[in-house]
Amino acid sequence: MFIGQTRAEDWPFPLDSALFALSGTRNFTRLDGYLCWFDLDTERPEFSKYILIRRKSPRADAELSEAQPLLESEIKLMQVRRLVEAGYSFEKSVKLMVTTKEEEVATKRAAPASSKPNSVKPKLMAPQKVVAVSGIAVLDDDPMHRFFADGLADDIATDLARAPGIEVIPRASLPARDQAGTNSAQTHAQSHVLSGSMRRSTTHLRLNVHLTDVHSGKIVWAERIEYPTGANAAALEQSISGVVVKALCRELAVSAPETARPETADPVAYELFLKGRSLYLRGLYTHSMRAAEALVARAIERDPSFARAHAQRSICKSHLVLSTTQSGETGPVTDGVSDAERALSIDPDLPLGHAALGLARYAIGEYAAAELALRKAVELDPQLFEGQFLLARHLRLKGDRAGAAERFAKAVELRPEDFRASGLLGEELQALNRQDDATARFRSTLDLVERALQDHPDNAGALAFGAAVLAVLDMPYRAATWADWALTIAPNDCLVRYNIARMHAIFGDNKAALDHLQNAFKVPPVAARRLALWMQFDEDFAGLRDYASYQRLLNAEP
Repeated sequence: MFIGQTRAEDWPFPLDSALFALSGTRNFTRLDGYLCWFDLDTERPEFSKYILIRRKSPRADAELSEAQPLLESEIKLMQVRRLVEAGYSFEKSVKLMVTTKEEEVATKRAAPASSKPNSVKPKLMAPQKVVAVSGIAVLDDDPMHRFFADGLADDIATDLARAPGIEVIPRASLPARDQAGTNSAQTHAQSHVLSGSMRRSTTHLRLNVHLTDVHSGKIVWAERIEYPTGANAAALEQSISGVVVKALCRELAVSAPETARPETADPVAYELFLKGRSLYLRGLYTHSMRAAEALVARAIERDPSFARAHAQRSICKSHLVLSTTQSGETGPVTDGVSDAERALSIDPDLPLGHAALGLARYAIGEYAAAELALRKAVELDPQLFEGQFLLARHLRLKGDRAGAAERFAKAVELRPEDFRASGLLGEELQALNRQDDATARFRSTLDLVERALQDHPDNAGALAFGAAVLAVLDMPYRAATWADWALTIAPNDCLVRYNIARMHAIFGDNKAALDHLQNAFKVPPVAARRLALWMQFDEDFAGLRDYASYQRLLNAEP
């Protein structure tokens, strides 16, 4: 007998590659335990709970009643584990499980009062119309194909989210692994996951797209599309997105959204836009932002009616206005406003256009107008990262810490790899006295910063932001090293100086903190006033508030 023991044995072929361990405990009526093994497909340990009850024993019915909640708890733990493995935080995983349970309870309460549980046959719940849009795998080394694949996945998610009755999980909310979309959909009890791959031949690009029913694991729709290497990428992307979205809407029996017109007829302009946006998404680092602005400007030169390019250039210019330390270096501060207004004159319902206008108004101190534009962007597209992130920053500037935390959390869901959104969420949690949650968030942020630096070790913005996070986590040597590195790369970037000032303030070096703040405030007056508004809600500077020099900065005085 294996009761109270663990028994392991090597099994003969075809199971000779797995090691099984069986363990259990018993009372007089019930035997329970776990069967554990290493699964070669998933490359991880797996386990299964079992409960055996002696039939016709005096306590058989009671044991059955007790066994059911035990097994339900095991199932919940397994589902939470799957969510965490798919890339969700433990807190988010538990929240999703609670939401599912509440929906089940509501369904039971809605049943007719006359129904008798024992006489009603169990019914399978209809699958929810929630679709995970996974990334498109690129099977060659051409970087432009990666830009195209990412843009295509984002277009599909955007178009699909406009269909009534469908909730969309965009690729940015999924882990980087190609299989992540399926795993994420399974853990949410979603209906489908959309994924695909792209490969280049001598003269054509071949795209394979398929739609998988998560519950059955079967492919219910698939398409192979080939097009010449020099085809119009923007128009093709829009065409493919339309085909996929219409097919998926037919499969889910919902109305397809209206097909949007192609953003630009110039394939080179579209490629320039994708490259610029990729640089912009690295973070608020001046060097990357300048390169992004230059690429998007070239796209606009080729196609002046390219609305999203105008919006992207507006965002780049506004960020440069907010971060530079040399007046006049980026042109008039109204440039961001004019580009955003141009984008909206071409497409009045462009979510990125409204987000760009909100940031541009924010950059020049028109905060009420900024909030209206940002809320419009979120209303038009709740899945737009810029809308959620920029609205969160604006709410913090107003002192609405709870509202800012909520929006930063949504921004993190949309772009889990964005270290700045993650770190700012940690700051809001800290301000709300949720210290344990804040510490966990800062640790996650440090991991994200380290990943960003692996790809771009010269990112001074990431180094300075990471130095402040290291200070919060009490890692002084690494923090000082990162701060010195950031200053060597970008000594005149005001955000670099500001975050290094935070690091020194956290460590109690008030003189060094004030010196760096003085440098950070060497910006145009409108930017200095915005920085002062932000600083007044920064808990890291609590030890500086009695200094006269700090108060002068807080009042945006020279």
